[in-house]
Amino acid sequence: MSAIATLVKEELKEWKECGVVVCGDFNMCPEGVVYEYITKGCVEEERWRAALREGESNPGRNASKERTAAKSAPRGRGRGGRGGGSKPAPQHTQHKGNNESGGEGGRTTVSVEHQLKFRSGYDSYTSDRGEPHFTNYTEDFKDCLDYIFYSPDCLRLVQRMRLPSDGALQDLKSIPNGAHPSDHLPLMCSFRQSSDKFK
Repeated sequence: MSAIATLVKEELKEWKECGVVVCGDFNMCPEGVVYEYITKGCVEEERWRAALREGESNPGRNASKERTAAKSAPRGRGRGGRGGGSKPAPQHTQHKGNNESGGEGGRTTVSVEHQLKFRSGYDSYTSDRGEPHFTNYTEDFKDCLDYIFYSPDCLRLVQRMRLPSDGALQDLKSIPNGAHPSDHLPLMCSFRQSSDKFK
């Protein structure tokens, strides 16, 4: 996030209304703190570090283990070093003290923050969780790991590509195969600049 923020600030300073799209295999599930950090811009550092301890090097992906276990599905293999699988470092983000009211005299919490606004192009794809149930479909792991994040203040989502249903892939058991060349499903979104400057 810090690298993207620097790029936007330095390289796109004359295009303040220009939207930003960040996409790829983030190796994280929607329930994780990494997804929350990207889409909400702020996560309490205490929760961030707790997720690192519990999920070792993969807090985003392992955050869905309770939901996965409830479905009696085994956890996926760790993928340290790929996408969101490497350890996110709080020092790469802004730290800010916030005084919380309430409690016994209130307390100060430290948050891991970034100043960019991002929304996922597939965050309303399903009615129960928002994001797709899976973009990675293997025998031992099925969940959403891939995303297209965009600047909602500058870009308007026009359309997005539909993904195969679980029923369509059940007989295949896993991908890749002859019809799907990767174990990840492709995502595609179309956007339109929402600023009058670009009309």
